[in-house]
Amino acid sequence: MTQILEYINNHPKETKRVIGITDEQFKKLVGNAQKLQLKKRQAIASQEKRLIKAGGGRKKNLKVEEEIILTLYYLPP
Repeated sequence: MTQILEYINNHPKETKRVIGITDEQFKKLVGNAQKLQLKKRQAIASQEKRLIKAGGGRKKNLKVEEEIILTLYYLPP
């Protein structure tokens, strides 16, 4: 997945061909997704009562940008 992200970063004019949206739209989408993810994480953290310190569990393999690219790439046209 990192190869596609690198290709998009190196060739912003090809973004429309690869994932179906322009480079500006992709950057806005990533920004909005990161803000939404942060809000959701803060809401969950404020509501739960922890017995064990935060940070345990399985770490994410993909970054937000890679998750969005994967979703857009495999969406049917």
